[in-house]
Amino acid sequence: MHNKKPILAFDFDDTLVDVTRNFLDFCKKNKKGVVNYEEIKTDIASLLKITEEKELELWDEFFESKEYLSITPTPQQLETLTKIKEKYDPIILTSRDNRFRQSLIKWVKKHLAGYFSEIIFCADFPEEKRTKGAICSELKVQMLIDDESKNVLSCLDYNIPVIIYDCPWNRKLDKKIQRVKSLKEIEKLLIC
Repeated sequence: MHNKKPILAFDFDDTLVDVTRNFLDFCKKNKKGVVNYEEIKTDIASLLKITEEKELELWDEFFESKEYLSITPTPQQLETLTKIKEKYDPIILTSRDNRFRQSLIKWVKKHLAGYFSEIIFCADFPEEKRTKGAICSELKVQMLIDDESKNVLSCLDYNIPVIIYDCPWNRKLDKKIQRVKSLKEIEKLLIC
């Protein structure tokens, strides 16, 4: 249940948590392939020269690994989230596939318990209303912070303000959208 504060939606992967870099480190460490993070423009499977199904299997392995659960927020990130929570009602809004749902919930319970009022999965909405823009509109979200261009654009279609978390795969987005590289930068933009 939301309080009277404005709702601020955060994507999880590569916005709150640097999942892709850690996944690539996991692949390299376990001799599954080497990919330079800055090369990622579309899918990782083609860069690893594997099928999409094999990539999903690697993600399964990663999300069940001690490496994934040992990714921890820094004290500065936690301090920033505390400040954000004073002014906003922060939620997590994720497009993460259902097969990886429990790993996200487990990670949040371990590392960010109490920082977010809710975790919302786009997959829980009817397919025709599954874009983040449609969901944010329905939930009356004041702003979305995300790394995926399609999610940012869908929010703009609903006139919902966005902040894009800078990643190699979204740098071709030509809209004039505020970009950030850290939670601290988000704090500077949102906490006056």
